[in-house]
Amino acid sequence: MAALTISTDVPTTVRPIAKMSSCVLQNTSRQDVALHGSTDEFDYIITSDGHGQGARKHALRDLFKSLDWSSILQNENWYKNDVDEEGVYISPLFAVLHSNTAAFSKITATHQGCTLSVVLIYPDRFECFTIGDSTIKIWEKSDVWQRIFVSVDHDINFEEDNAQLKAREKNDALFCRRHWEHKSIVVQNGIRTKDIKRLKALDATKMTMEQSAYFYFDDGSLLNMTRSLGHYPTSSIVKISQDKDHALSCAEHSLTKVVVERKTDVKYAIINATDGVWDVTAEDVEKTFLDSIAEDDNAAAICVRKVKQLWSQEWEYWYLGVNTGNTRLPDWNHDDIGCSVAYC
Repeated sequence: MAALTISTDVPTTVRPIAKMSSCVLQNTSRQDVALHGSTDEFDYIITSDGHGQGARKHALRDLFKSLDWSSILQNENWYKNDVDEEGVYISPLFAVLHSNTAAFSKITATHQGCTLSVVLIYPDRFECFTIGDSTIKIWEKSDVWQRIFVSVDHDINFEEDNAQLKAREKNDALFCRRHWEHKSIVVQNGIRTKDIKRLKALDATKMTMEQSAYFYFDDGSLLNMTRSLGHYPTSSIVKISQDKDHALSCAEHSLTKVVVERKTDVKYAIINATDGVWDVTAEDVEKTFLDSIAEDDNAAAICVRKVKQLWSQEWEYWYLGVNTGNTRLPDWNHDDIGCSVAYC
């Protein structure tokens, strides 16, 4: 049985705070993180979904659970992967990541990385930060719930990265050079699309598979997203790229920031979750979560239990508009489920 971890600890502050909760249900990978907290200026909810194998596969999960997020998030540059004139990272988060020897090595590629999605909840706005494919969704309610914001995932549908990758010359993809000679894999400019699909829920009982893609990162990792924290290239790859004036991949981006207006006298529900939630949750099912978020102190746990039921249920499998029969997803193939929610 997967381990269920629930966090409902909300720091005390002098101003009204959002009702927040976080919950993680780990499966075989055990790499999801869900957190929440408050500072004097804002509340926040966080999720992260790790990827990687081997002895270091939990290093980023453990790091994120140990960080002082309240301190990090108060730095206005926390989400920027930039350095100052002296080569020092201006973000306390990226400074920690780039120096973390438990997860990364400059000598040998460790193939470790993670998504990160953060919502800062201010009295007049929501600041949403993402890298990877852990999605943030926001609803508002005056009379009925209406979804007003969905963050953009960095994947095959993110045109900015796709254009950059497709424009790259074959020889620029240093990190996947060995794959060009592998005739059983069809790769074009660091992107593999042949036979790559991902799960999509059509409604509460129907699912299908939609087109996806794998992207090769500088450390040789193969991911279904165009951006991620981690996956840093080794020193030798960096030197080769500098010597040959080759562009490295999309791994070194800052987080994407979007600001959403918060109106007065309007209620809001926010779900910040890993793809273990969204892969099996269609839009009509999302709406069933909202009353729990408004009414229950442990709303995240309630959402996670509902999502687990979706992973475990029998589905109608539809392909090219045709019902091909019923199916169940095997337990070993269930994703980790990480979810942080807020009501304000």
